[in-house]
Amino acid sequence: MKLRIENGILYGDIPTGEWGNLEDEERLIDLIVPEGVTEIHDNAFFGDPWIQKVVIPGTVRVIGKEAFAACSSLKTLIIEEGVQRIEAKAFQHCCCIHSLSLPRLSLRHIGDRAFEDSRFNQITLPETLEYLGAAAFRYNQNLESVTVPGTVKRIEANTFAHCALETVILHEGVEEIGEEAFAMCTELAEISFPSTLRKIEKNAFDCAVEYVTDGNVWPKFLLPSRDVVIEDEWFKYVADTFNRYK
Repeated sequence: MKLRIENGILYGDIPTGEWGNLEDEERLIDLIVPEGVTEIHDNAFFGDPWIQKVVIPGTVRVIGKEAFAACSSLKTLIIEEGVQRIEAKAFQHCCCIHSLSLPRLSLRHIGDRAFEDSRFNQITLPETLEYLGAAAFRYNQNLESVTVPGTVKRIEANTFAHCALETVILHEGVEEIGEEAFAMCTELAEISFPSTLRKIEKNAFDCAVEYVTDGNVWPKFLLPSRDVVIEDEWFKYVADTFNRYK
């Protein structure tokens, strides 16, 4: 398969649904995006069932919407320093990606549902990140821990819903946790809240927070103060009942 690059933009030339019709010699197993490419176009490799490895160099600034969505055989993903934006659904339903390393010095934007239905175990989001999209990591059933930097002021709705999270660390600077952001994270054992937290929205921790009658709270958490607006009624009940405030 030949790559089509125009004005620094990498395009996919195979119509959606036609990947399965490629001859063996046309199938692209390893995609090493050439240096000099600045953008991967929307839907460029959507639904490619053959691609197993993708290396994206630092000359790329934007990975477009659904660029690699539903690439069911993609196992190895390398995103080098320089990439600034991963758009919505870029790697949605890439369920064979078992490890993920994001650029630590350049990445600013992870779009809505960008890595929904993935399978990696942990993720440390870069301190350059400014936007973390709704449902960005939803349905990651292997994700056990996550650290969110303070540059992300708001965790959007459903961002980590239905994950296997055990530990959540929110750094100083995070202000809001959106609706159902951590819903159905039933393995959650500990949450670290920052002093900057101002609001927890409805069902943010639905089915993730329990308590036992001896006074212990599960998961372990302390809120910075009673001034935090808590719209999650169950979470507020547990926090108030067991005085889960610093």
